Amino acid sequence: MCKKLTYLIAVLLLSFLPVLVLGCASERETPVPAEPPAEVPVTINDKYEEAISRLAPEKTTILSIEGMEEEIILSLEVSSLYPYAIYLDEERYVMAEKDGKEFISPRAEGADPALFMTIRHEENVDLAAVLGEIEDQLKEEYADVTVQGWVESPLRAQYLYAVNGNTRDDQVERYYLAEDSAGGVFIIQQMLFLEAMEGHGARFDGMLEEFIMLK
Repeated sequence: MCKKLTYLIAVLLLSFLPVLVLGCASERETPVPAEPPAEVPVTINDKYEEAISRLAPEKTTILSIEGMEEEIILSLEVSSLYPYAIYLDEERYVMAEKDGKEFISPRAEGADPALFMTIRHEENVDLAAVLGEIEDQLKEEYADVTVQGWVESPLRAQYLYAVNGNTRDDQVERYYLAEDSAGGVFIIQQMLFLEAMEGHGARFDGMLEEFIMLK
């Protein structure tokens, strides 16, 4: 009798053991899978970090401004939009982003708003096509438009010049179109007026002497 009772108890325990184990397992918290790390966007600065690290933070240059030689300290500015760096005259100019371009404009209060230099970049474009588009645009706005062709100074580029009239306040617009090594074009625009050509115009060109393509 005792043996039969012991046997029955053992069978019952074996029958309920899986239920007990499953019940305990179900009470345990299910581990939450870790979320993958968020992707950090690669910026222009990150992409060309090695090339940028080899550039000096400052440079000193001599400019001829209205017939007088002037020593200028230029500070390295790396574009956050496009693959280039430039040495900026921070004492006189400020660099800012607007409408997909980078503007370099006078720091002085009350400076003429139509006095600035812009830099932008287009990838996989034909230089001749871009040149033709800008020439057509300028001819709609200016009486005198000149396509000078290739120049070596302040940088190697195709150069266009447009002007209305010949008085000191007449607007001048000029472009430098520079090819990079990957089928892209840097489009550099300068907005000036005739009286400012020897001052701001020379300073803009002085900064372009230190224009560095990063690709």
